[in-house]
Amino acid sequence: MTTRSNLIKTPLILLCLSVCGVASGEVSLFDGKTLDGWDGNRAVWRVEEGAITGGSMQGNPNNEFLTTDKRYRNFILNLDYRIVGSDGFVNGGIQFHSERLKDPAYEMIGYQADAGPERSGNLYDESRRRKALVEADKMLVAQIEKPGDWNRFEIRCEGPRIRITLNDRLVADYVEKDPAIPLEGLIALQIHGDNKAIASYRNISIEVLPDDASAEETKHPASSKLGLEAVPGGFSEIEKPDDETLAAAQFAVSARDPNLKLKDIEKIEKQIVAGTNYRLTIMVSDHGKDRRALALVLRKLDGQHVLTSWRWVEGASSDAKK
Repeated sequence: MTTRSNLIKTPLILLCLSVCGVASGEVSLFDGKTLDGWDGNRAVWRVEEGAITGGSMQGNPNNEFLTTDKRYRNFILNLDYRIVGSDGFVNGGIQFHSERLKDPAYEMIGYQADAGPERSGNLYDESRRRKALVEADKMLVAQIEKPGDWNRFEIRCEGPRIRITLNDRLVADYVEKDPAIPLEGLIALQIHGDNKAIASYRNISIEVLPDDASAEETKHPASSKLGLEAVPGGFSEIEKPDDETLAAAQFAVSARDPNLKLKDIEKIEKQIVAGTNYRLTIMVSDHGKDRRALALVLRKLDGQHVLTSWRWVEGASSDAKK
Protein backbone atom coordinates (compact mmCIF):
# COMPACT_ATOMS: atom_id res chain seq x y z
CA MET A 1 0.00 0.00 0.00
CA THR A 2 1.33 3.44 -0.93
CA THR A 3 0.75 6.04 1.75
CA ARG A 4 0.85 9.82 1.46
CA SER A 5 3.90 9.95 3.75
CA ASN A 6 5.82 7.59 1.43
CA LEU A 7 5.01 9.79 -1.56
CA ILE A 8 6.39 12.81 0.30
CA LYS A 9 9.58 11.08 1.48
CA THR A 10 10.72 9.99 -1.99
CA PRO A 11 11.16 13.46 -3.53
CA LEU A 12 12.67 14.74 -0.28
CA ILE A 13 15.31 12.00 -0.41
CA LEU A 14 16.11 12.81 -4.05
CA LEU A 15 16.33 16.51 -3.21
CA CYS A 16 18.75 15.86 -0.36
CA LEU A 17 20.95 13.74 -2.63
CA SER A 18 21.21 16.56 -5.12
CA VAL A 19 21.72 19.56 -2.84
CA CYS A 20 22.67 18.30 0.62
CA GLY A 21 25.44 15.88 -0.17
CA VAL A 22 26.99 13.99 -3.06
CA ALA A 23 25.01 14.52 -6.24
CA SER A 24 23.31 11.64 -8.01
CA GLY A 25 25.86 9.66 -10.05
CA GLU A 26 28.77 10.65 -7.81
CA VAL A 27 30.54 8.36 -5.36
CA SER A 28 32.37 9.62 -2.29
CA LEU A 29 36.08 8.73 -2.12
CA PHE A 30 36.49 9.84 1.49
CA ASP A 31 34.28 8.93 4.46
CA GLY A 32 35.42 11.92 6.50
CA LYS A 33 36.87 9.73 9.24
CA THR A 34 39.41 7.22 7.92
CA LEU A 35 41.90 6.69 5.10
CA ASP A 36 40.08 3.59 3.90
CA GLY A 37 40.48 3.29 0.13
CA TRP A 38 43.71 5.29 0.13
CA ASP A 39 47.36 4.25 0.16
CA GLY A 40 50.32 6.28 1.40
CA ASN A 41 52.73 7.09 4.21
CA ARG A 42 50.59 7.13 7.37
CA ALA A 43 53.32 9.04 9.17
CA VAL A 44 52.57 11.91 6.77
CA TRP A 45 48.87 11.50 6.03
CA ARG A 46 46.04 11.50 8.58
CA VAL A 47 42.45 12.71 9.06
CA GLU A 48 41.96 15.98 10.95
CA GLU A 49 38.64 17.76 11.41
CA GLY A 50 36.97 15.82 8.62
CA ALA A 51 39.74 16.39 6.07
CA ILE A 52 42.60 14.30 4.69
CA THR A 53 45.70 16.16 5.86
CA GLY A 54 49.34 15.78 4.87
CA GLY A 55 52.56 17.49 5.84
CA SER A 56 53.87 19.35 8.84
CA MET A 57 54.73 22.89 9.86
CA GLN A 58 57.93 21.36 11.25
CA GLY A 59 59.07 20.59 7.71
CA ASN A 60 58.53 18.24 4.75
CA PRO A 61 61.75 16.83 3.30
CA ASN A 62 60.25 15.48 0.07
CA ASN A 63 57.05 15.09 -1.94
CA GLU A 64 54.47 12.73 -0.48
CA PHE A 65 51.38 11.35 -2.22
CA LEU A 66 48.28 9.59 -0.94
CA THR A 67 46.79 7.52 -3.76
CA THR A 68 43.45 5.88 -4.40
CA ASP A 69 43.35 2.09 -4.35
CA LYS A 70 41.41 2.15 -7.62
CA ARG A 71 42.37 3.38 -11.08
CA TYR A 72 40.28 5.76 -13.15
CA ARG A 73 40.04 6.74 -16.82
CA ASN A 74 37.17 9.10 -17.64
CA PHE A 75 35.65 10.93 -14.69
CA ILE A 76 34.56 14.14 -12.99
CA LEU A 77 36.43 14.61 -9.71
CA ASN A 78 35.28 17.20 -7.17
CA LEU A 79 37.08 18.17 -3.97
CA ASP A 80 38.00 21.03 -1.66
CA TYR A 81 41.64 21.90 -0.95
CA ARG A 82 43.45 24.15 1.51
CA ILE A 83 47.20 24.86 1.44
CA VAL A 84 48.84 26.66 4.37
CA GLY A 85 52.51 27.15 5.05
CA SER A 86 55.39 29.49 5.68
CA ASP A 87 58.89 28.53 4.59
CA GLY A 88 59.93 27.00 1.28
CA PHE A 89 57.89 25.92 -1.72
CA VAL A 90 54.37 25.90 -0.24
CA ASN A 91 52.45 23.68 -2.62
CA GLY A 92 50.17 20.69 -3.06
CA GLY A 93 48.01 19.29 -5.81
CA ILE A 94 45.89 16.49 -7.18
CA GLN A 95 47.46 13.83 -9.37
CA PHE A 96 45.40 11.89 -11.90
CA HIS A 97 46.13 9.43 -14.70
CA SER A 98 49.24 8.81 -12.61
CA GLU A 99 51.53 6.05 -11.36
CA ARG A 100 53.92 5.67 -8.46
CA LEU A 101 57.61 5.61 -9.32
CA LYS A 102 59.97 2.96 -7.99
CA ASP A 103 62.95 5.30 -7.64
CA PRO A 104 62.30 7.36 -5.65
CA ALA A 105 59.34 5.46 -4.23
CA TYR A 106 57.71 8.59 -2.79
CA GLU A 107 57.36 10.21 -6.25
CA MET A 108 54.64 9.94 -8.90
CA ILE A 109 54.41 10.50 -12.63
CA GLY A 110 51.40 11.93 -14.41
CA TYR A 111 49.10 14.92 -14.64
CA GLN A 112 48.59 17.24 -11.69
CA ALA A 113 46.10 19.99 -10.93
CA ASP A 114 48.47 22.33 -9.11
CA ALA A 115 47.54 24.08 -5.86
CA GLY A 116 49.59 26.74 -4.12
CA PRO A 117 50.83 30.32 -4.45
CA GLU A 118 51.43 31.38 -8.07
CA ARG A 119 50.48 27.93 -9.38
CA SER A 120 46.89 27.15 -8.43
CA GLY A 121 44.88 25.93 -11.40
CA ASN A 122 47.88 25.04 -13.55
CA LEU A 123 47.91 21.66 -15.29
CA TYR A 124 51.38 20.31 -14.49
CA ASP A 125 53.09 17.19 -15.85
CA GLU A 126 54.75 15.64 -12.79
CA SER A 127 58.05 13.72 -13.28
CA ARG A 128 57.46 13.44 -17.05
CA ARG A 129 57.64 16.63 -19.10
CA ARG A 130 58.19 18.53 -15.81
CA LYS A 131 56.39 21.67 -16.90
CA ALA A 132 53.02 23.35 -16.83
CA LEU A 133 51.01 22.15 -19.83
CA VAL A 134 48.51 24.93 -19.15
CA GLU A 135 49.17 27.96 -16.96
CA ALA A 136 46.01 29.35 -15.37
CA ASP A 137 45.48 33.06 -15.78
CA LYS A 138 47.10 34.58 -12.68
CA MET A 139 44.85 37.63 -12.63
CA LEU A 140 41.76 35.46 -12.70
CA VAL A 141 43.08 33.10 -10.02
CA ALA A 142 43.97 36.07 -7.81
CA GLN A 143 40.35 37.15 -8.00
CA ILE A 144 38.69 33.81 -7.30
CA GLU A 145 41.04 31.84 -5.03
CA LYS A 146 41.02 32.23 -1.25
CA PRO A 147 44.66 31.71 -0.12
CA GLY A 148 44.96 29.71 3.07
CA ASP A 149 41.24 28.88 3.00
CA TRP A 150 39.08 26.22 1.36
CA ASN A 151 38.80 26.26 -2.44
CA ARG A 152 36.99 23.91 -4.82
CA PHE A 153 38.43 21.98 -7.75
CA GLU A 154 36.56 20.13 -10.46
CA ILE A 155 38.81 17.96 -12.64
CA ARG A 156 37.13 16.52 -15.70
CA CYS A 157 38.81 13.89 -17.90
CA GLU A 158 37.19 12.71 -21.14
CA GLY A 159 39.52 10.85 -23.45
CA PRO A 160 42.45 13.14 -24.24
CA ARG A 161 40.68 16.27 -22.98
CA ILE A 162 41.30 17.61 -19.46
CA ARG A 163 39.48 20.53 -17.88
CA ILE A 164 40.14 22.08 -14.49
CA THR A 165 37.62 24.36 -12.81
CA LEU A 166 38.61 26.42 -9.74
CA ASN A 167 35.78 27.82 -7.62
CA ASP A 168 33.36 27.40 -10.56
CA ARG A 169 35.62 29.13 -13.09
CA LEU A 170 37.36 27.28 -15.92
CA VAL A 171 41.14 27.77 -15.53
CA ALA A 172 42.64 25.03 -17.72
CA ASP A 173 41.45 23.21 -20.82
CA TYR A 174 43.91 20.86 -22.50
CA VAL A 175 43.87 18.16 -25.17
CA GLU A 176 46.70 15.62 -25.07
CA LYS A 177 48.26 15.15 -28.50
CA ASP A 178 50.84 12.47 -27.59
CA PRO A 179 49.30 9.00 -28.11
CA ALA A 180 51.98 7.48 -25.85
CA ILE A 181 50.69 9.33 -22.76
CA PRO A 182 48.45 7.06 -20.63
CA LEU A 183 44.88 8.26 -20.22
CA GLU A 184 44.13 6.28 -17.06
CA GLY A 185 45.74 5.66 -13.69
CA LEU A 186 45.67 6.53 -10.01
CA ILE A 187 44.33 9.66 -8.36
CA ALA A 188 46.49 11.09 -5.59
CA LEU A 189 46.71 13.98 -3.14
CA GLN A 190 50.06 15.75 -2.73
CA ILE A 191 51.99 17.68 -0.13
CA HIS A 192 55.11 19.11 -1.75
CA GLY A 193 58.56 18.73 -0.21
CA ASP A 194 61.12 21.35 0.80
CA ASN A 195 58.73 23.45 2.87
CA LYS A 196 56.93 23.91 6.14
CA ALA A 197 53.36 23.42 5.01
CA ILE A 198 50.15 21.43 5.39
CA ALA A 199 47.81 20.37 2.58
CA SER A 200 44.23 19.40 3.40
CA TYR A 201 41.52 17.87 1.21
CA ARG A 202 37.83 17.18 1.89
CA ASN A 203 34.44 16.55 0.22
CA ILE A 204 36.11 14.25 -2.31
CA SER A 205 33.75 12.64 -4.81
CA ILE A 206 33.97 11.17 -8.29
CA GLU A 207 31.55 10.48 -11.10
CA VAL A 208 32.90 7.78 -13.40
CA LEU A 209 32.16 8.38 -17.07
CA PRO A 210 31.98 5.66 -19.76
CA ASP A 211 35.33 4.44 -21.09
CA ASP A 212 34.41 5.68 -24.54
CA ALA A 213 33.26 9.10 -23.32
CA SER A 214 34.58 12.09 -25.24
CA ALA A 215 34.35 15.81 -24.68
CA GLU A 216 32.00 16.10 -27.66
CA GLU A 217 29.61 13.53 -26.22
CA THR A 218 29.66 14.72 -22.62
CA LYS A 219 29.56 18.49 -22.16
CA HIS A 220 30.57 20.42 -19.07
CA PRO A 221 27.52 20.62 -16.76
CA ALA A 222 27.70 24.40 -16.45
CA SER A 223 28.12 24.79 -20.21
CA SER A 224 25.14 22.54 -20.96
CA LYS A 225 22.92 24.21 -18.38
CA LEU A 226 23.75 27.74 -19.48
CA GLY A 227 23.98 27.04 -23.21
CA LEU A 228 27.66 27.97 -23.22
CA GLU A 229 30.72 26.33 -24.71
CA ALA A 230 34.05 26.11 -22.87
CA VAL A 231 36.96 27.68 -24.76
CA PRO A 232 40.04 25.42 -25.19
CA GLY A 233 43.02 26.75 -23.24
CA GLY A 234 40.82 28.83 -20.95
CA PHE A 235 41.27 31.99 -23.07
CA SER A 236 41.31 32.13 -26.86
CA GLU A 237 42.42 35.13 -28.91
CA ILE A 238 39.98 36.73 -31.33
CA GLU A 239 40.98 39.01 -34.16
CA LYS A 240 38.38 41.77 -34.33
CA PRO A 241 36.29 43.39 -31.60
CA ASP A 242 32.55 42.95 -31.77
CA ASP A 243 29.98 45.14 -30.01
CA GLU A 244 30.22 43.14 -26.76
CA THR A 245 34.03 43.39 -26.72
CA LEU A 246 33.90 47.12 -27.35
CA ALA A 247 31.37 47.53 -24.54
CA ALA A 248 33.62 45.56 -22.18
CA ALA A 249 36.64 47.71 -23.07
CA GLN A 250 34.74 50.97 -22.69
CA PHE A 251 33.38 49.81 -19.34
CA ALA A 252 36.89 48.91 -18.12
CA VAL A 253 38.24 52.34 -19.01
CA SER A 254 35.38 54.27 -17.42
CA ALA A 255 35.38 52.06 -14.32
CA ARG A 256 39.11 52.62 -13.88
CA ASP A 257 38.96 56.40 -14.32
CA PRO A 258 36.20 58.45 -15.99
CA ASN A 259 38.91 60.83 -17.27
CA LEU A 260 40.55 58.09 -19.38
CA LYS A 261 39.65 57.73 -23.05
CA LEU A 262 39.78 54.49 -25.02
CA LYS A 263 41.96 54.85 -28.12
CA ASP A 264 42.48 51.29 -29.37
CA ILE A 265 42.05 47.62 -28.52
CA GLU A 266 45.33 45.89 -29.33
CA LYS A 267 44.59 42.35 -28.20
CA ILE A 268 41.40 40.48 -27.29
CA GLU A 269 41.25 37.19 -25.39
CA LYS A 270 37.93 35.62 -24.52
CA GLN A 271 36.86 32.90 -22.10
CA ILE A 272 33.31 31.62 -21.83
CA VAL A 273 32.21 30.09 -18.52
CA ALA A 274 29.22 31.22 -16.41
CA GLY A 275 29.38 34.51 -18.28
CA THR A 276 32.25 35.83 -20.40
CA ASN A 277 35.73 36.91 -19.34
CA TYR A 278 37.49 39.45 -21.56
CA ARG A 279 41.24 39.88 -21.18
CA LEU A 280 42.00 43.05 -23.10
CA THR A 281 45.23 44.80 -23.98
CA ILE A 282 44.13 48.36 -24.63
CA MET A 283 45.62 51.77 -25.38
CA VAL A 284 44.11 54.73 -23.53
CA SER A 285 44.71 58.44 -23.40
CA ASP A 286 45.56 59.45 -19.82
CA HIS A 287 45.38 63.25 -19.73
CA GLY A 288 46.88 63.44 -23.20
CA LYS A 289 49.49 60.71 -22.66
CA ASP A 290 49.15 57.35 -24.40
CA ARG A 291 49.34 54.44 -21.95
CA ARG A 292 48.85 50.71 -22.38
CA ALA A 293 46.87 48.61 -19.89
CA LEU A 294 45.85 44.99 -19.38
CA ALA A 295 42.25 44.72 -18.16
CA LEU A 296 40.16 41.72 -17.12
CA VAL A 297 36.42 42.27 -17.45
CA LEU A 298 33.62 39.84 -16.59
CA ARG A 299 30.38 40.16 -18.52
CA LYS A 300 27.78 38.44 -16.35
CA LEU A 301 24.83 36.49 -17.70
CA ASP A 302 22.53 39.45 -17.02
CA GLY A 303 24.70 41.64 -19.26
CA GLN A 304 26.29 43.63 -16.44
CA HIS A 305 30.07 44.17 -16.44
CA VAL A 306 32.58 43.87 -13.59
CA LEU A 307 36.16 45.13 -13.81
CA THR A 308 38.07 42.40 -11.96
CA SER A 309 41.62 43.50 -12.72
CA TRP A 310 43.56 46.41 -14.22
CA ARG A 311 47.32 46.65 -14.68
CA TRP A 312 49.38 49.32 -16.43
CA VAL A 313 51.86 47.88 -18.89
CA GLU A 314 55.20 49.59 -19.44
CA GLY A 315 56.42 50.42 -22.94
CA ALA A 316 53.35 52.06 -24.44
CA SER A 317 53.79 52.90 -28.11
CA SER A 318 51.82 54.59 -30.85
CA ASP A 319 52.07 51.70 -33.35
CA ALA A 320 48.89 49.99 -32.15
CA LYS A 321 47.21 47.52 -34.49
CA LYS A 322 44.36 49.01 -36.47
